[in-house]
Amino acid sequence: MSNKPLISYFNESLNQFSTQLFIAGKELNSEAIHDFRVAYKQLDSIVAFLNYSLTDKDISSIQNWLQQLNTIYRKGGKARNYNVVLKIGTQLKIWEILPKTEIELLAKSKIHQEAFYQAVNNFKRPRKQIITAQIKQLEQNKNTPSLITSFIDQNIHHAILILEQNPSEEWHKARKLIKHSFLLLEGLKNNKPLLFSDQLQILCGILEHDLGKWHDYIVFTKVLQKLSIETDQLFEDIFTLVKNETEQYQQKISVRIPLLKELANSMD
Repeated sequence: MSNKPLISYFNESLNQFSTQLFIAGKELNSEAIHDFRVAYKQLDSIVAFLNYSLTDKDISSIQNWLQQLNTIYRKGGKARNYNVVLKIGTQLKIWEILPKTEIELLAKSKIHQEAFYQAVNNFKRPRKQIITAQIKQLEQNKNTPSLITSFIDQNIHHAILILEQNPSEEWHKARKLIKHSFLLLEGLKNNKPLLFSDQLQILCGILEHDLGKWHDYIVFTKVLQKLSIETDQLFEDIFTLVKNETEQYQQKISVRIPLLKELANSMD
């Protein structure tokens, strides 16, 4: 099977990332941060595969670049977290009873947006060849499609183990594994170089969404715990409300684990 669809997808993702990195350096707003992080995650799924399929020597040439990008991504994550908290608070009508807290969060969000903006503009963009050279190696490797299949299979089975054997507080690693798998499956769905069913791709998409929502409520709770709420009782009321939302997503995720396991095993 030809590697061209895979390489085309990889190069497409790299171009998209480069575009969003450029835009993020020009625009200081939450939408630019969001789009950058989406493009980064897509690139990160490819880099995770490169780490899986290439030798340490081959991957070492891009490690420094990736570490710098991860620093920027984390700064964007801090700003994104405050945006998520503000959005959830609006949806749950919390700011109607905590207007001072909303203003405090808006101020913190602005600080983190500016830190992200500065980090992007201080980042020295490397030549694209720094990663395309690694992608070129995959293009020349006839085993690349089977390597991707093996990589996704390993990710999904690892995620299943985490979701089955660990308390929900430790689901963050599973979330990343599912996201990597979903992004690769989604990006390659029209090329069909993989041996996975459409049902597995769809289920990974649902789980990726629900794990993302679960994560947002976890972030909301952690951020609010660091703020000074007017009264302990008021905090307890809000915490209970958010806890209920979090548990609903935990339940949604838990009931889908057996089906994920069934679909993943059917591909073995």
